Amino acid sequence: MHRRTLHRHLRIEGLAFRRVADEVRFEIACELLANTDMALSQIAAALKYSESSAFTRAFRRWSGRQTPSAWRASHPRVRKSRRPRRPHHPRPGPDAGGPQAGRATFTDPVIPQAEEASHASPSGRGRPLPCSDHPG
Repeated sequence: MHRRTLHRHLRIEGLAFRRVADEVRFEIACELLANTDMALSQIAAALKYSESSAFTRAFRRWSGRQTPSAWRASHPRVRKSRRPRRPHHPRPGPDAGGPQAGRATFTDPVIPQAEEASHASPSGRGRPLPCSDHPG
């Protein structure tokens, strides 16, 4: 889809690309802050910010002046590592046979999906964007 076509469709819906992109980035940031132990610099890089300070400024704008670190501290959860762990599979005995005998198998890690946002697009610049965990 051409850039102008996308902007025209968004305008018809009363949306702006930057607003939609910011909402998505904020949702992803909240998900990563709440459910992982990723460093802020890693989250900033995952969201395509050149520096963590730029991510922190954007997050403060989205959340109503709260820093990512403060947001993470105020939303205690069981943190999950982004690093998938190898599942424990007991090794078969030597008489099991076959080319795979004695080898552990690796299954794809299950990465939690972001919850559906149950909010309308916020209006007005400077208002905090709602996050699914944040009673915005």
